[in-house]
Amino acid sequence: MLAQVGFDQLVGPILAPYLALWYLAAGVLLGEVAIGIALLCIRLWNRDVESPILREDRLR
Repeated sequence: MLAQVGFDQLVGPILAPYLALWYLAAGVLLGEVAIGIALLCIRLWNRDVESPILREDRLR
């Protein structure tokens, strides 16, 4: 009977929630890495721009 049911039909419903959580965690991690890279690029791109607050402090 066990051989007729098949491995996928037995293990699939057990592993599906765990695989979904792993894929969700991997997606969140990749999203955070992408946001971090984007923020780093914005910071490097705006490096030469002086903020008005710093300019005001320097002029005092």
